[in-house]
Amino acid sequence: MTKIGILTFHWANNFGAIIQAWSLNKLLINMGYEAEVINFLPNLHLINEQIVKPWQLALKYRIQGYPLAKGTYFSIREATEYILDLNNKVRKNHSFDNFRKHYIKVSSRTINKIEELKRECLKYDICLIGSDQVWNPRFLRFSDYAYLLPFNLEGVKKIAFSVSLGVSSIPPAMVKLYKTAISDFSFISLREKTHLSALSSITGKRIYHTVDPTLLVGREFLETIMNKKDVLLPYDEYILVYNLTLSMLPLAEKIVHMLKLPVIVYKRPSLIEQKLTFSKRLRYELTLSQHLKKALSFSFASPGEFLVLLKNAKFMITNSYHGTVLSILFKKPFISIVDELTIKQASRIFDLLELLGLRERLFVSKKKTLEIMNKPIDYDHVTSLISNARRESLELLKIALRG
Repeated sequence: MTKIGILTFHWANNFGAIIQAWSLNKLLINMGYEAEVINFLPNLHLINEQIVKPWQLALKYRIQGYPLAKGTYFSIREATEYILDLNNKVRKNHSFDNFRKHYIKVSSRTINKIEELKRECLKYDICLIGSDQVWNPRFLRFSDYAYLLPFNLEGVKKIAFSVSLGVSSIPPAMVKLYKTAISDFSFISLREKTHLSALSSITGKRIYHTVDPTLLVGREFLETIMNKKDVLLPYDEYILVYNLTLSMLPLAEKIVHMLKLPVIVYKRPSLIEQKLTFSKRLRYELTLSQHLKKALSFSFASPGEFLVLLKNAKFMITNSYHGTVLSILFKKPFISIVDELTIKQASRIFDLLELLGLRERLFVSKKKTLEIMNKPIDYDHVTSLISNARRESLELLKIALRG
């Protein structure tokens, strides 16, 4: 049986990252392959909420390009918030670790260095990169560019499936690296159409478009990982706000005010974020979001609990790519928000909504909210488009794996 090693962001305590990792692992096993996720934990792991050592936090912001003073400030603030909310964060870490243990087949050996990764990859017939933002230039720096597999793997096929660059345009500094590092991949497909032409021109290779693994497994499989018995819904009807940033809250609050329903929100501004911030504008925005500051939070829910909350929500508001994908799979009325702080990383959301004929569900500050809210979603048509995209993507994956 063909052995496949998957390299992805399985370690991240993020709903989208871990659900897509499970989806890809599940998909390959169901196709008859012996597939497992390579337990590679690079410096990228510093982004994860498990890391609280001051010097590691300082390194995290330094690598991200923050000036020394600002990076030190953010490090101290994050460490303080972690300590103040330690019980909830421990609970979240436990729930994600438990999910990985029960649902994702992960290799037994933990790997931290790129030299070890090369030796581990040689154990497989195929080393498959994907999905998520594994080729995001900023994230690649944290991993010594390991997710590009920048080394020779004699006898091992390299495949990149539904990878994302996570940027609006390819930085000039990355052009030579992409061209050199991925020249020996036998198959490459991107999650967004935005970069197909540019990456194809850089590499001289044909680059394909395939959809995210969560769209490939579909709603029925997702329901098998729900923690239905563990979730006591606080309201009969509610709005679910899955926000990866605080900057979208003022726009979300406009929608909340119109719907006049209780709210369950992912990320609320902490006391420290309300009182201490470099940005006067952000402080003003946090003051605006009165409804959302008082809302219940689900930031420490397990992946299965999150899916239950989403399935039962009356309306979904999100600025997350996977939040958007999952809203569509569960046929929810939803709004995807793109604000000034996230627009440079929003190409994946633009392309997804364009693919499924849902661009009108995109909400930015200049759009008329009422027009979006009053227009129902034709999910029969959307389901048909998903079926077509799923069929094409699966066929490409089968061809890539067979060579």
